[in-house]
Amino acid sequence: MEVSVIIPAYNSGKTIEDTVKSVLSQTFKGQYEVIVVDDGSTDNTAEAISKIKDKRIILVKQSNKGPATARNHGARKARGRFILFTDSDCIADKNWIKEMIAPLKRPEIVGVQGKYKILNKQSLIARFTQYEIEERFFHPSILQ
Repeated sequence: MEVSVIIPAYNSGKTIEDTVKSVLSQTFKGQYEVIVVDDGSTDNTAEAISKIKDKRIILVKQSNKGPATARNHGARKARGRFILFTDSDCIADKNWIKEMIAPLKRPEIVGVQGKYKILNKQSLIARFTQYEIEERFFHPSILQ
């Protein structure tokens, strides 16, 4: 197993299906698993996951302890050489896995962070937040 994608989910019934489907639709050709950690949801999160029929999906349940504990729980279950995290309301770009693990194949790089795009372009605060994130985390030396 090359990659494990961990998705903590709490009351994510409205978004988790789109998130998981975006992770399952990657251009990455290696083997990967998608571990969804249901963090004590009281909605239909688990049912939404069980509707998606794919052998790469692993549903793990725990009592509500927060996203950090859910991420750690998923990481302990992971079998991948590389572990990637995303949230239950995110849509992964089709090249996300491939682009995230490419720098990790260099021995001097031990971690990477992706960026995300704000979909609400109408909000001035959202646009400034997006700009701040892009500026703070862009490191062109990694791309060389």
